[in-house]
Amino acid sequence: YYVGKSEVLIAQKQIGLAKAFLDEAIHKSPGSTEIMLKTSEIYLWAGDYQKTIDWANAALNFDQYLAQAYYLKGMAHQYSKDTVKAVTSFQTAVEQDPMQYNAYMQLGKLYALENHEYADAYYANALRINDKSIEAYYARGLYRQNIKNAEGALEDYNEILELEPNHVAANYNIGFVKLMLLEQPDSAKIFFENASNFAPTY
Repeated sequence: YYVGKSEVLIAQKQIGLAKAFLDEAIHKSPGSTEIMLKTSEIYLWAGDYQKTIDWANAALNFDQYLAQAYYLKGMAHQYSKDTVKAVTSFQTAVEQDPMQYNAYMQLGKLYALENHEYADAYYANALRINDKSIEAYYARGLYRQNIKNAEGALEDYNEILELEPNHVAANYNIGFVKLMLLEQPDSAKIFFENASNFAPTY
């Protein structure tokens, strides 16, 4: 009950109240890793990254294979701008659970910042888990666009349009790739017009 109530309050962004319910829950069940992970998540929302890590580590003391604990540590390190520790934590998360979609996405984003080829592989793993993820297709398309892989970028943006034909940013980015990378202004114009029609203030 207390954990469920805290989840509702987290969704409503009532962090203080959610933490109070989790404090009561951990008092009643001090060895619960589920409650420890929820508490870690609360502190992540609140911006207290050291306590996020402390609670994730507390859960790992009971079970060292908790992928979510490593993911939460990775997010805390990332927000603290410690990229090396963030990457290590996310990699450990996917080692413990190869279905950790969010950890693959974060790894893709971190490597994409450096235009590193690993980004493509991590996004591919995210799409292996969810092949309808517009978020993953867009992130990989943008990475490919930035490294001037026009064909790959268009492939990802077109996948988005299969799922959501009115996706404004995908239409715009197709236009951008066609104009700037492929020098096809007439073809680009169609997609720029699509973007402006779907969102007149874009």
